[in-house]
Amino acid sequence: MPKGVRLAMIVGVVLVCATVVAYAVFRVVAIPRGPLRGRAAFELTLGAETQFDADDADAMLARLERLGARGEVASKDTSRIVLRVQETTTIEAVTAALRPLRFGVHQLETFPATAELPPGVQPPTPSRIGVRGACDVLEPWVASAGPGCHAAVEHDDGECAAHCLVDPPVLARAQVREASLEDDPYAGPVLRLRLTDEGAARFAAFTSAHVGEHAAMVVDDVVLSAPVIQSAITGGALSLNGADPSWAPLLAIDDDISPWQLLEAR
Repeated sequence: MPKGVRLAMIVGVVLVCATVVAYAVFRVVAIPRGPLRGRAAFELTLGAETQFDADDADAMLARLERLGARGEVASKDTSRIVLRVQETTTIEAVTAALRPLRFGVHQLETFPATAELPPGVQPPTPSRIGVRGACDVLEPWVASAGPGCHAAVEHDDGECAAHCLVDPPVLARAQVREASLEDDPYAGPVLRLRLTDEGAARFAAFTSAHVGEHAAMVVDDVVLSAPVIQSAITGGALSLNGADPSWAPLLAIDDDISPWQLLEAR
């Protein structure tokens, strides 16, 4: 083989190898290793409950990439979005990540006098910590119009408590700057939230004005806890015990996606 041809082949092989390495480095740097990073690929067809906004598809892609997956929009209109998702884990994990995660810290109030309590549930006490009873009784009651207010359920050692929440919440997802999960050997998973400057100021003012009262930490209308405010909280941070590990990356994302239903996955 002529020397020039051999040299050209060597240079070609080196260039190919360099290209492969450069692409691998680019993929590692450009796409974060988040909880959705994996090897699966599938196509999802999502149908809007009412209609999709113009930026919903882009918000979905941005969320997937932030959590470690890759995606592209195959088609979209106001009623349907088709996503091709790659380098990810499971359909269930992706669809859970694409649903809006509602978070709020709510002041509590007593249930209205017109509230029709279900059988076996005692009237609320003046301490404003809600009503307690069997979960299979309180959960359908809260889902109905019975409470007469925005109510949510707290699970506690096999029993449940229903709380009447004041709207709007004192804090919402837009006031969360950072979220991280820690494994406490005594309390289990603990979600640490760092608030924005606005959120820290709002929370400090609220806790200062309501010392001795209860406040509810709520995610997707499930009350994680309803502690008594012992003193003003001015550090711009709070903790939630018993958190789902998947919430940590989602609570720090403040984009909104219109409600949808999964029509097809393949």
